[in-house]
Amino acid sequence: MKLYSLIMVFVCLNLGFWLIDQCGYPTSTQPYSGNIEMLEQQEATKEQKVTPPTDPLSTIIATINIVIWGIEQVMNIFLWMIAGLPLFLNKVGAPTAIQTIVDITVGITWTVSLFQLFTGRKIKEE
Repeated sequence: MKLYSLIMVFVCLNLGFWLIDQCGYPTSTQPYSGNIEMLEQQEATKEQKVTPPTDPLSTIIATINIVIWGIEQVMNIFLWMIAGLPLFLNKVGAPTAIQTIVDITVGITWTVSLFQLFTGRKIKEE
C-alpha cells in the first residue's frame, strides 16, 4: 500500500470515529445520549433573548472567546484525525489491554509513515 493511501485510510477511519462520537452512542456507564432526545419540550419552545454587548471591551473579549473556541474545535478535530480509534475505544470503555494494543499499533504506523514521508526513504521495499 502506498504511503499516501495508508495515511488517507487512517484519517478517514479516524474521522468516522469522530462522527460516531459526535452523534452520541451508548457506553458502559451511561445510556444512549443522542442530541435530539436530550431536549425537553420546554427547552425546545422557550425563546432565549440575548442582548449584544454594548461595551467595546466586552465586544473584544467576546470576539477573542469565539476565536479561541474555534481554534479549540479545529485542534479537537485534528486530534481525532490522528488518534480517533484509541480515543473512541477509551470513551466506549474498552479493556485496557485492547486499548494498549491499538495505541501501539497506531503509534507505530504513524511513526513509520511520517519517517517515510519526511526522509523520502522506504522501510520496506514493495
